[in-house]
Amino acid sequence: MAPESPTGDYLDFELSIWAEGSRYYARVTDSPVGPSKAVPLASFFENRERLETLLLRVENAMLRGGGKVRGPLSIEERTLQEFGHNVFDIVFRQAQPIALSYAQSQEKADERKAGGLRLSLRIQEPEVAQLPWEYLYDAAEREWLGLAYRSPIIRYLGGEQADESLLVEGPLNILGMIANPGGDWERIDAERERRILDQAIGPHQKAGRINFSWIAGDTEEDLLKAINKGSWHVFHFIGHGGLWKPQPGETAEPEGFIVLSDGQGGAREVRASTLRVRLSTRTNSLRLVVLNCCEGARGTADDGRASPAAALVQCGIAAVVAMQFPISDSAAIQLGGGFYDKLADGWPLEAALTFARQMIQVKCPTEWGIPALFTSVKTGHLFGGFRPLAPDTAPPVDSDTARARARLRELFRV
Repeated sequence: MAPESPTGDYLDFELSIWAEGSRYYARVTDSPVGPSKAVPLASFFENRERLETLLLRVENAMLRGGGKVRGPLSIEERTLQEFGHNVFDIVFRQAQPIALSYAQSQEKADERKAGGLRLSLRIQEPEVAQLPWEYLYDAAEREWLGLAYRSPIIRYLGGEQADESLLVEGPLNILGMIANPGGDWERIDAERERRILDQAIGPHQKAGRINFSWIAGDTEEDLLKAINKGSWHVFHFIGHGGLWKPQPGETAEPEGFIVLSDGQGGAREVRASTLRVRLSTRTNSLRLVVLNCCEGARGTADDGRASPAAALVQCGIAAVVAMQFPISDSAAIQLGGGFYDKLADGWPLEAALTFARQMIQVKCPTEWGIPALFTSVKTGHLFGGFRPLAPDTAPPVDSDTARARARLRELFRV
């Protein structure tokens, strides 16, 4: 059921999970009814080899189940449902202090007529953080938490950043970039995704609520030139990403990266710390990054925060939406269109992403939990409301965007 007002505030249910020796513990650190006592979790989490096997099973189910016609639950969907049910029962049913706090917090959210109860996960252990918590399944309610407006799931990384929203004077400015350098990186159907995204955003752009511009090139230099031409609020990247790992003997930490072109026919891996610098502007207006690339949300077995998404949040970006597993073109297109459609309507990030997940499920019944939301702030209202320009004064498509579209049509014919 959708909340009475999709723009309503959520109440936080912050859950922390950590390890002590060979056991995992959890406690509610913030909720409408206060914190809970720490409690050890059931044996499901205590065998790390079992965790790795489970993660592989779930990933295979997502990859094999993409794009199937809906009907009775497929084997892949049942695998995801079994996973989500087991994890939900261990944490929210068998761990009594957490179960009680969760039930009472739901009642408080109903009493206050809130948009819902936002499940904020603070998971310190990398092997547990890598689990796709977005597939949590409440068998008693027969409900996927990640598909319900009343129970959005976020990866909360904490931080000192203020929770104030940014008042947007005029349209929401989104800067899009497509990098498809080829070489060792598989070519993606970028032109099709761009075309569908333009179509989804078109009505909002015409009404003056969104100004979406595409970068003409796909190098770091192209990004630098474009990002400094205006006050951008969102950066949307379409391409490839991964994890950089230091060579034996090097002291550097693993770090996520995205792949851009090097301008000479090859590829360049741009690490998250460098990307954060490239995205910085004089107005400090950028609040949201969407990484529409494979595994932008995946860390390593030793460092769950090494993913491009987590690294960007730790570098100062308020929120990042990224993929924790490879995602099909169809699912990525559904995500982009659905997400921005509701964001332009003033919905908070959590609700907009929930709508996008439902859009993905229509065509890709196992991929809807792949997008994950990472944030350092306790609000989904990153923008304090839009003040759209009148249609006749809405910003025109700039020359860079026109050149980008022409170039894309040449490079990515479908």
